Amino acid sequence: MKAIFLSGVAAIGIAASAYAADLPMRTAPFAPTPAAPSWTDFYLGGNIGYLVQHDSSSLTNFTDFSVSPPTTNPQSGTASATSFTGGIQAGFNWQFASSWVVGLEGDWNWADPSDNLCRGTNGGLECSDNGTGFLSMTEKTDWLATARGRLGFLWNSVLIYGTGGAAWGSVKTTLTANCSATAFGCGASLVPSVTSSNFTNTKMGWVAGLGAETMLGPHWSTRLEWLHYDLGSVNDAFTSAAAVGPYSVSWSRTIQYDIVRLGANYQF
Repeated sequence: MKAIFLSGVAAIGIAASAYAADLPMRTAPFAPTPAAPSWTDFYLGGNIGYLVQHDSSSLTNFTDFSVSPPTTNPQSGTASATSFTGGIQAGFNWQFASSWVVGLEGDWNWADPSDNLCRGTNGGLECSDNGTGFLSMTEKTDWLATARGRLGFLWNSVLIYGTGGAAWGSVKTTLTANCSATAFGCGASLVPSVTSSNFTNTKMGWVAGLGAETMLGPHWSTRLEWLHYDLGSVNDAFTSAAAVGPYSVSWSRTIQYDIVRLGANYQF
């Protein structure tokens, strides 16, 4: 009996081993794949870049009221300037449909483009006095700001987006009339004079651009973007006192900017 029992146990053991050999091998489970960072959140960041300013449709005019009828001498011209720029931005993103992101952003950038333009009053030389006087115009932009919407598509981990909205800028201008001793170009007075007038214009216009942004982790992102600003027309003019003329000087132009900038954001 004992021999029969031991023989049965051995048979069961052999059968169990054969059954176990036929079972599929179990492997250790894979580590879970981390979820992609969400773009939905508030963010704050900074940027640095390069700015190019264009003054198109620029027209200067000199009017001499000392003769009758008054004479005018309009002249067209262009001006441009460049500068580095830096600033801050803040906004909110909302990710929807897994691959789309919409958001709102506001920014403020310091800028320092400065340009100047010279012309004669009545056919005189530019930026020098040949007896008829000349005019000089200088212009400087202090800052630019925007309030924009953004719409982007996620391509892998990169957000490709378009943006547009309202823009503001502060433009400072100085108009100067350098009148010669003969003062032919600056009225009938024989008293030489240099008359200047300063203006500060805060202009509102529009802005549009394109950019690409990528997440560096759960909180940080970096971006490269191009923005085009159009602040519309800026018009400055002054009229001299009667003792030195009288005459008037005006400068009207359309101001535009292009900025390429690199930025980084912290997402809360």
